Parts: sequence; structure tokens; C-alpha cells
Amino acid sequence: MLPLDEHDRYERAWKAWRHRLWALSAVLLGLAWALSESSDDILPATLCLAGIAAALFWFCRFPCPRCGELFVTWRSIAGQMRARQVRCRHCDLAAREIPRERSY
Repeated sequence: MLPLDEHDRYERAWKAWRHRLWALSAVLLGLAWALSESSDDILPATLCLAGIAAALFWFCRFPCPRCGELFVTWRSIAGQMRARQVRCRHCDLAAREIPRERSY
């Protein structure tokens, strides 16, 4: 079992990851709403597209709790979301996984 502070570090990291994912989802829903409500006005859609770009950038900048590299990349995010298996492409840590202490 991991030391308590290491376990807490992973818990905090995955909580931050979930916040980023929720923010990205909220911005995507905002775009859908803006497009349905304003067929003539392009400003709300433009603002939502800018928000999506910012949320995607923020989401993709999440560091892996294990290795510290970027957890997902622009190229890998679509394939991982389709496969419903999000993993660090560097150390293969699964999303929301808290590794156990290794015994040697």
C-alpha cells in the first residue's frame, strides 16, 4: 500500500483531472446551447469556440501523477475517448488509477 501522503497526492491529482474534464464538458454543452439559441448572432458561438479551445488546452496540459509528463496529448485524446480507455502514453497509468506500492 502507498504511504498516506502519496495516496493523497494521487487523490488530489485525479480530483483536479475530473474538474478539468467537467469544465471541458460544460464548455461543450455551452456551445451546443449557444448554437441552438442564436442562429443569426455569431458572437456567442465564437466565444464558446474560444472557450472550447481554452478548455481543451487546459485539459491536455494535465500532468500525469506518476511520471509528470502530459497525461493526454492532442493526437491521442480522440482515440482514447473513443476507446473509453484514457491512459498516460508515457507510463501507461490509467485515469483515476492509484497504484499500489511495489514489493521487491
